[in-house]
Amino acid sequence: MERKVISFDDLIEKVLDRAELAISKNNFSQARQWYEKACNLYSQHPTGNLFIESRKYDLYLTLFER
Repeated sequence: MERKVISFDDLIEKVLDRAELAISKNNFSQARQWYEKACNLYSQHPTGNLFIESRKYDLYLTLFER
């Protein structure tokens, strides 16, 4: 079985996708957990990707400012 190597940007985006999916299912506690995982990954490996920053901010507003 061959392993695929992905970048940290791709990994963080996949975690953010999971958070958005949980929101779409009205599972906000699970979404917060995925959001926190994405933030932890990003803090360990900041890439400066503005798209990820924007998605994190949008999720923050959805999860914590409602």
